[in-house]
Amino acid sequence: MTGIAIYPPSVADMNNDGLPEIVQLTGGTNESGRLYLLDKNGQDFPNFPLNFNNNWMLLAPALADVNNDGAWEIIACERVAPAGRIHIIKLNGQSYNQFFPYTLDRTPAVTPSVGDLDGDGEMEIMAASTESFYILNLNGQVKKQITNPNGQRYSYQSPVIIDLDQDGKKEIVGATHGNVPQFFVLQHDGSFRSGWPIPVPDGNWTFSTPSIIKFDEYNAIMMSRPIGLNAGNVIFGWDKDANSLEGFPIVESGGQEGIISVADVDDDGKMEVIFGSNLLGSDGYGFIHAYNLDGTGQVEGFPLRPRGWTLMNGANVGDVNGDGMMDLTVLSYTQGMPGGDSTYLNVYNLNVPYSPDRVLWNTYKGNNTRNGLIQTEQTTAVKGPDLLTLQIALQQNPVHENALINIHLLQNENITIILYDNAGRLVKSIFQGNLNTGKHDIFFTMAHLPKGIYWLKASTSANVQIKSVPFIKM
Repeated sequence: MTGIAIYPPSVADMNNDGLPEIVQLTGGTNESGRLYLLDKNGQDFPNFPLNFNNNWMLLAPALADVNNDGAWEIIACERVAPAGRIHIIKLNGQSYNQFFPYTLDRTPAVTPSVGDLDGDGEMEIMAASTESFYILNLNGQVKKQITNPNGQRYSYQSPVIIDLDQDGKKEIVGATHGNVPQFFVLQHDGSFRSGWPIPVPDGNWTFSTPSIIKFDEYNAIMMSRPIGLNAGNVIFGWDKDANSLEGFPIVESGGQEGIISVADVDDDGKMEVIFGSNLLGSDGYGFIHAYNLDGTGQVEGFPLRPRGWTLMNGANVGDVNGDGMMDLTVLSYTQGMPGGDSTYLNVYNLNVPYSPDRVLWNTYKGNNTRNGLIQTEQTTAVKGPDLLTLQIALQQNPVHENALINIHLLQNENITIILYDNAGRLVKSIFQGNLNTGKHDIFFTMAHLPKGIYWLKASTSANVQIKSVPFIKM
């Protein structure tokens, strides 16, 4: 690539062909930025990469189908010192319309977010320069520009969009730094939600994007701050009305400026908060912490100690080798340490089963599109032990062409069984209907599906209980 890839790539099925595409921005002090659109084999799309006068393409691209025509667009920022521009780019490399790129007042400061804020069926673009926050429509008109009078500024804290009240109108969650740094929630019109903003304690700046989950019937909004070497409040958690949640703030040394992930990393049926640290131990090793969401302290076996800094990164949770077990990955580096610079990709086997519903928040801005739009119905989970009334298993694993599901119910239930691929995409509905107490067998075919890892997700409507079973199609 030409230029330096500083922020992560974004990934989505951009052209609706069932295969993922990859978008990467590059830049750097050598002013050799590019916008890359690659297919799954790493080949450039026609007319790409794009070159905007060698200007630095800042942060990560946001991916969204802004007009719901089935073809996604790329929303990206360009640095044009001392200001910047927001682009909406189509898959043919052309600008979305004559109103873009839109020129900002200062350097772009965040990865844009995209969503229908006011429920009118039209998408809005949320972006920020170092000094102003913007809400733009697709015609390049400013619906709201917030220039903070008290010296609040923006950098890195890319906003997240979510409908906190389930009223069809979305809120914007983010943070500022500068003279009076704040954690904030804006309503769809750009005004502060009641109870917000919240001052960042001790005037510390904050750089990380928020993590938001819907868990056990409440919304949890989590953000962090960097602090010094001594222990202090580092991870904050609030409900939608700015009330601090039980167990928060989490106290740790070193502070943190990276991703805050949420997953069940110890197989106890409860969620944990996973985060890195700005602190490097005297032994040259960093820290990945995992704290129980209910405030009962750090998980046994943590912190993990990767070599080098975890500063500005964080941990991702998934199944990287397809064995059905949960893995944790983290990037660390030894920049500035004696002996030269090195970068490490660390993978830890957590020795607990993996399923998508065991991970509530992961990766930069919550998903690989980086568009910041959080669908609350996709971030729900059940708190507590594994299912008591529903047992499900495959009679054979791996599966070749046909499969038989064995179900055992301890009470009458309305059952839904859905098949997903390993990327979490819906493949097909297997069964939906009422079943009586006892054992049942359900047959389905996979002869037409490609080889790979799949998931059966069975749920019961009565208690909203969910059970996920991984298997291999040969």
